[in-house]
Amino acid sequence: MTKETDVSVVDTEANEVEKTIQSNDSDVVISTVTTPAVMSVDKEITDDVHPLIKAVAEGQMSVADMKEMMQLQRDYEANEARKAFIHAMAKAKENPPKIVNDLVNQQYGEYATYSSLGNIVEVGGKHFSQFGFFIRWAFEEPADVNKIICDCIITHERGHSETVRSIGPLDDSGKKNPLQQRRSTKTYLKIDTFLAVTGLSSLRFDTDDDANGAFEEKLITDSQRAELILLLPETEGATDIFEKWLNDVYKIECVEELPAEAFIRVLTALKKKKRAREAFVADLADEESINENS
Repeated sequence: MTKETDVSVVDTEANEVEKTIQSNDSDVVISTVTTPAVMSVDKEITDDVHPLIKAVAEGQMSVADMKEMMQLQRDYEANEARKAFIHAMAKAKENPPKIVNDLVNQQYGEYATYSSLGNIVEVGGKHFSQFGFFIRWAFEEPADVNKIICDCIITHERGHSETVRSIGPLDDSGKKNPLQQRRSTKTYLKIDTFLAVTGLSSLRFDTDDDANGAFEEKLITDSQRAELILLLPETEGATDIFEKWLNDVYKIECVEELPAEAFIRVLTALKKKKRAREAFVADLADEESINENS
């Protein structure tokens, strides 16, 4: 009488068990049967285990099926998180915070104001946190050592994130040492990417002390604009050069966008340049007169 012995081989990839029934008296295979494998469980499945994993452990589902179902679940959750992100962002934009410039660039005078990183993060970060967002930065070192890459990532509590990337050169203005150059560039990039990823912007002037009322910036009138433009030929200045200077100082694209509060300062600067040119021309005339009489 032949005595049969089961020799089982587990295929972990296919989650199947191949049973080969062999005779003790020979190596002849009598029959081969493939059946689903049941994971060995040393202790009782707890409630905190994912239901799909529990189903596999109890032999109700294969590992391959579990992986497919898990991917479907991840895709579903990612889409729901994205929709929650958009909904929360829309709510946050209904009444955006007012970020008023809190610093003055002394190099350009009292009207050249800008907002500090701390002010922007304090106001903007606090506002967006109310809608389930948190914001962080990440930096990369590019191949060009004279540049810095900055990513600003805004993440919603449901898990969806969006990123804005900016690349900038080292700030070598003034007498900064290498570390100060990198730190200055990082600060600029943090500000730019934060405002970009949130869609916020800072205001040039504060016309409301309690920072709660409506903001309206007054611009120069047409007659004031004409007065400035008429002075340009007398100062040997071109309109495009003048507007580039306005962009550098006041961050505006054209003279029409000049704040009314800055009109007197700009007018005074142009008149000063006009007087300097007139003095220069007078000196030239005197020199010519002396040469003619000698």
